[in-house]
Amino acid sequence: MGGAIHSEVVWESTVAASSLCNEIVAAGVCEGWGLATEPRVVTAGRRPVVDIAGVPHELIRWTAGGGEQIAACLADLEHEYVTGVDDEGELKYLPAVSERARVELMRIAAYKTRPPRQKRARSLAQLRADWKQCAIDIS
Repeated sequence: MGGAIHSEVVWESTVAASSLCNEIVAAGVCEGWGLATEPRVVTAGRRPVVDIAGVPHELIRWTAGGGEQIAACLADLEHEYVTGVDDEGELKYLPAVSERARVELMRIAAYKTRPPRQKRARSLAQLRADWKQCAIDIS
């Protein structure tokens, strides 16, 4: 009995497991610190994300790691995807971006917009001080 692994099923299972893990961590954090969660719509028509209630959206955007840059890069990549032509001038791909292609383009956009790595490691104390100052500046 042989066969190949059905990658789509594996991917869907991984996404479900990751979502469950995030929910468990959020529930534990909220219970331990007396906090609550609230849904926030990021993209119309898609499932909302869950945030800690009361955290300013500016701070959430700051901690999101350049989501706006990723979104802009993704838009450019999607445009290239739907307009790309081969040597004969024929479209390389379908004129619409599938969900699977969008996931791959999102991965590429995240990689392309990643800031360069720091040459020198910072201590946890220094990172916390930097994060605290950024949060104060944003609030």
